[in-house]
This record gives sequence, structure tokens and C-alpha cells, in this order.
Amino acid sequence: MHDPTRVVRGRVVDPHGRALRDAVVIAKGVTTQIKGGNHSIYGTIKGLERVAVTDSSGRFELAYSQEASGMMLQVEARGMAARLIAVPTGAKRKTITVFDGAAVRGRLVNQGKPVAGAEIGLIAQDKGGFGDNLKIVGNPYGEVRIGTQDDGSFLIPNVPVTVAWYVYAKMESIAALGATDPVESSTVRDGELVNVGDLQIIPGHRLRGRVELSDGARIPDGMRITIEADRAWDSQTVVIGHDGTFEFTSLPTGKYEIFPSVRGYRLQGRRRTIEITIDKDIDALAITLDPAS
Repeated sequence: MHDPTRVVRGRVVDPHGRALRDAVVIAKGVTTQIKGGNHSIYGTIKGLERVAVTDSSGRFELAYSQEASGMMLQVEARGMAARLIAVPTGAKRKTITVFDGAAVRGRLVNQGKPVAGAEIGLIAQDKGGFGDNLKIVGNPYGEVRIGTQDDGSFLIPNVPVTVAWYVYAKMESIAALGATDPVESSTVRDGELVNVGDLQIIPGHRLRGRVELSDGARIPDGMRITIEADRAWDSQTVVIGHDGTFEFTSLPTGKYEIFPSVRGYRLQGRRRTIEITIDKDIDALAITLDPAS
């Protein structure tokens, strides 16, 4: 029997109060006492059970190795929208209701022709995160991905409400064709069908550059560099050439962060990333890395 101060007990039900079996409950964080005060910590946490699956009565338990006042949970049930919720520890079992959510549909086209087999992404406009005292900031749901059908159409079911979203074609899945600008949409109520219309593939921008090591060393084999979009949850990763050159293609207009990954080296000035706005082709971006030691 778990100590009530170290366990969250819950029961997952649908909007009609019916128990949901095999719902997945993921512990995203916990509030515990550190140096005399309550603090929330998130991510991979030693001593925290990460995942529970509900039984035939919709019940689950998640335990922590230390005393805690509550946990941040993400609940995922088949045919229902994901839900983020803070649940207190204790002997009392809390009922968590999950809902159908909305659906988002559209079509991916290139010069008026449907594009099949591409990957579509959906992410909240306000990605947010988690704060102290198990506070939810914005809408920190993970990215949803789905493929396009033969006619270019896609349908994303069980999308949480009330949330503003970006919908976009994943860069790496359409790089040979071009790019899409993220489309803004909102889900307002359960059961709603939101049609974002056609996502048009347009010419993207090129970014070429060179990574140099300040000590004159040669770039090791297999080193990579990543560019990540600011709005969409989207990125490209390419291998850096032996001469330090790299190239990204089909980038939509927008703000980006660049992450060079060369073993034993880091960006100058102890920066973690390079921020850049891309609204045209760029052919001579210079990046210098210093030895990490």
C-alpha cells in the first residue's frame, strides 16, 4: 500500500461518466518539498512512476518515492482528446473526465494538384509549458502528426478545445516540392469540424553556410546541424560536410533557431542557438565553434 502523500489515485471517464479502460496516464511533473518549500519539477524525474494504464473500472495509480502534494498528468484515451490536469496526492480517488474534442481537416496541394503521402503537423500557437505549483501555461500539448491521403486530404481527430493551432506540412516531407506557411485555426467546442481548406505548397527559401572550428580542426564525420521553426513545431537536420558546408532547402518565411552539433565544440559566447529570420535565400552564413573545454 502506497503512502497517500506519495501517490495520485484517479479514475478516467467519458463525458457520460462511463469508465474508460486502457487509457494512458503520463506523469509530466510533480510538486514536492525542496529545501523547505514546495517546488514543481518536470520531465524525467527519479523516483516518479512515469506511466499508468487504467483498469476495467477506469482506475489508475501513480506513485512518487518522496512526499508530494500533486502531479501534472496527461491523459490519453482512445477516441478522446488528450487532457492535461493537475491532480493532488492522497487517499481520495479523483475522477478525470476526458472529452471527444474537435476534428481538423484540410487538403495539401501543389500547383492545384493533390499531394499524397506527405506529413501534416498540428501544434498550439501558444505552446506554453508548466509553471510552479503545477500551473499549466498556454497549451503545452505535443505535436500531432498525420499523413495525407491520395486526394491530398487529411483529418486530425480528437483535437483538444478551446485552443488556437498552427497547421502545416512538415518541412522534411515536402522539401523536394517547396514549403507551406503555417495556417492558423481554432477549435472551440467538442464535436466541431474545422476545415482549414487547402494548404498551398509554395517556393521556399535556401540557407547555405559553413561551420568552422576556431582551433582549425577538421569537422568529424557524421556531425549535424538543425534548423527549427519558431511558429510550427518543425525542423530540418542535415549532415555537415567535411569542409564545414551545409544547406537547408524549402524553408518557409519566418523566424528560426539553428543548433550546430559538433562533438567537443560549442557556439562562441556560450550561446545555445543562433536566431535568424529567413525571408529570402541566404548563401553565406558563417558559424564558428570553440572547443567545449
